[in-house]
Amino acid sequence: MAKMPGQHAETDGFIRHVTRRVGWLVSACQIAARPPAARLVTARLGVIGLLLCACASGSYTSVSRSAATSARSSQTGATDSKEITCVAEPMANYVIHLTSLAGLPWPTTYADLMRPTQSARNLSRLRQAAAALAWDREHTGELTPYFVFLPAYLRLQNEFDLEQYFIGFENAIQRDEYAAFRGAHADGHDRLANWLFDLEGFFYERLDFYHNGFTFIREFGRLYVGAYRDYEDDLWPDIERDLEEVGDQIESLTWSSDVVITWERLTKEQYNGRVFVVSLIAAPTSIPATGLSYGETLLAVEEDVEAMTRTVSFEFGRHLLVDVFNETVTEAAGTGGLDWTLSAAYQGLTEHYNRLIFPGYRSEIDNDVERFVAVFRQLHDQRPEATARQLMRQGLIAFRREHM
Repeated sequence: MAKMPGQHAETDGFIRHVTRRVGWLVSACQIAARPPAARLVTARLGVIGLLLCACASGSYTSVSRSAATSARSSQTGATDSKEITCVAEPMANYVIHLTSLAGLPWPTTYADLMRPTQSARNLSRLRQAAAALAWDREHTGELTPYFVFLPAYLRLQNEFDLEQYFIGFENAIQRDEYAAFRGAHADGHDRLANWLFDLEGFFYERLDFYHNGFTFIREFGRLYVGAYRDYEDDLWPDIERDLEEVGDQIESLTWSSDVVITWERLTKEQYNGRVFVVSLIAAPTSIPATGLSYGETLLAVEEDVEAMTRTVSFEFGRHLLVDVFNETVTEAAGTGGLDWTLSAAYQGLTEHYNRLIFPGYRSEIDNDVERFVAVFRQLHDQRPEATARQLMRQGLIAFRREHM
């Protein structure tokens, strides 16, 4: 598993740490006979439950690939072969750790375990901000892009970087001017915006919200800055070790399953980069995987490493097939055919291929997406040599003929 800049070495085990901080939990955990992933869930981080994978934005618009993967390659030590690499990032884990303490996505054992690490005042403010920090398939909170997604993606190294980041965001609100904030993080900001949605437009559409809540937002940013050092010193070293252990298992399974090679062979598409980065998250999230840019996704850990590997494969497929989706959107825009079937077909096509790679695999998907999976399976059975682009075109025609 790749090591990222700014990470800390291992220290005492998390069980000893928990004994010091919340000793009541240790007696409740029977861990001696459990495998590593199960120990992670039960004794170290609490029950980390997930749904199955989906993208964060909840709405599919045409998205752009970028040089994100090549930029990450130098950090992760990639070779010339294409590979899936898991990383454990302290800042990404920290910001989502705070959303868990805010009560998101729902009350969890992780939050129960970690709550004593924050003051009552901080916990109260986090709970106040919960709705604005939330995200799932259908919704993105007003603060989520700037307090979760961007800090998780920008590789901010410490509380000083975080402080400068939030000062920039505060200035953008006070001056009604987003350009300087974007410019300070232009490369990472634009890669994330290209994959998710227009972050600048999102900001201006909610400017009244930011003005009205400016005092709270400023203090909330200071909370993030002030609590970071304790997290990094007291919690992160042991969380990092556990995530690396899980990451090694995921990497081994994706390698032994030939995930990258098989996706490219089945779809006749080429992944545009050498490394697909999976940033592992210890805290629970409402959806198990959140894509941040072309070539990088957040993945909340769970007990079943094989299930996580299938989710990683699905996420890799979504990124691999994004050009197929973009091409379909462009063609539909020229004919007035833009509608909900495009995003359903995109998800259904990804699901179809992931089931070919992992027989028996199923994710939680809408009925319409499941219907698309059935259409793609039938077309594939008839023409196993068909490319992903051909299946997408033919599948949309067949689905609309039968269901619309």
